[in-house]
Amino acid sequence: MNFFIKKCLFNKDRKRTAIIDEHDQYSYQDVVEHINYVVAKFKSMKISKQDTVAIIAEDSPMYIFTFWACILSHVKVMVVNIKTNEKDLREIFDLKRPKKIITDNIERYEKYTIPLIDIARLEGKKAKEDYCSFDSEETAFYLFTSGSTGMPKFVPHSIRDMEYCAKAFQKTEVGFLPSDKVFSVSKIPFAFGFGNIMYLPFYANSTVIMGEKNGIFSIINIVKELHPSVILAVPSVYGSLLKLMEERPNDIKFRESIACGETLPSQIAKDWEKRFRIPLLEGMGTTEFLYTFFTNTFSNNKIGSVGKVIKGYKAKILNENLNEVSDGTVGRLFVEGKSLTTGYLGSNSSEIKEEGMFTGDYFYKDDEDFFWYCGRSNDLFKVKGMWIKAETVENELLKLPFIKEAVVFRSEDKLNISSVCASVVVNSSQKISRSLINSFMRKNLEPYMIPQHYYELEKIPKGATGKIDRREVNKYHGKEIS
Repeated sequence: MNFFIKKCLFNKDRKRTAIIDEHDQYSYQDVVEHINYVVAKFKSMKISKQDTVAIIAEDSPMYIFTFWACILSHVKVMVVNIKTNEKDLREIFDLKRPKKIITDNIERYEKYTIPLIDIARLEGKKAKEDYCSFDSEETAFYLFTSGSTGMPKFVPHSIRDMEYCAKAFQKTEVGFLPSDKVFSVSKIPFAFGFGNIMYLPFYANSTVIMGEKNGIFSIINIVKELHPSVILAVPSVYGSLLKLMEERPNDIKFRESIACGETLPSQIAKDWEKRFRIPLLEGMGTTEFLYTFFTNTFSNNKIGSVGKVIKGYKAKILNENLNEVSDGTVGRLFVEGKSLTTGYLGSNSSEIKEEGMFTGDYFYKDDEDFFWYCGRSNDLFKVKGMWIKAETVENELLKLPFIKEAVVFRSEDKLNISSVCASVVVNSSQKISRSLINSFMRKNLEPYMIPQHYYELEKIPKGATGKIDRREVNKYHGKEIS
């Protein structure tokens, strides 16, 4: 058996607690026996080596058991977000049709005419181990990108990729400890949540906290009842926790808190440290690399940066001629590391090279080797030779009392002349105009950053991860505001 899987599941005191939730707890022995049962059920259901199944379910201990049973049965797994819309799901299944869909919502997926398995049917325990042998470098599972700029991309990964990420992360100052109870608000289908739940805690001999996470109050209840020592989430969750937990309860003591998935506002980081007396450490990774390749640590932390590159990865900032730029200069981020996917399934993989990939982000590096995010390639753009960061303009728009949501983008006319544009959602019946909005925008923005065109939408389209769906915005900006 593969060394990494042995370390995650078998080479340990099996009496130790591996998973806890609001209702139960599971020792490492329980985990193995639950996995054994699912392996046996697969055989009885004629799910065999090299088949592919899709798991579309809420996070749960059964999700963990089912995933590892797939790995140990040599069955490939499509880890699909339950919020993936019907159109994207059909396109996903057209690219690769799974033999079965394993789900906790049978009725929702009957329309796809793929045999369904209720994940609850896989519940049980079995002592006998009966596993297939496999190559750790072959595709074992598929994750999916957010789809914010197009259809979610199939990202294949192997057991070797998991092992590489685990070894790299555990060598950092923020690696998990055997005494840790790890609570990931980020869910399994996202690369960050997948690492935090599915393999990193097991590799570290830690305990995974599971529970219902579909609302901030559920998250608060888990924190209060199960007392995690490590919490991992997107920045907006930390912002909500700060607002709703106005005073720090004496029994809530985090050892470590890490934010990934979105830009961490500096004020949230400062308020969190003041409230809980530990830093909120920002990091960054991508689905293509499976986990983080940048992180701040306790001894090396700069609020506003994504930290330094993790040992085992390399990162460079390149200009349009693919030459490395000097410190402080903005350019395209190119990352190298052995956990990189081999390429997208059924999609253009031109950004993925043999040695690394362009992530689609603009960054700069300071003279202390901290990396600073400047924006995605589709929300950091040049107009009339000047760099414009969409987020900066969007933040100014959101300060206006009559604007609820905003997205800023570049548009080109028939003469290929670029302009700054914004689509907004208005939250009141006040009559607005381009001149009214610009009268506010001129107070804090340079003239070249002020949009030339405004459009009104009923809502900003967003994908399954909550990120702005720019492909939909590009199709329809809204009705122009004169």
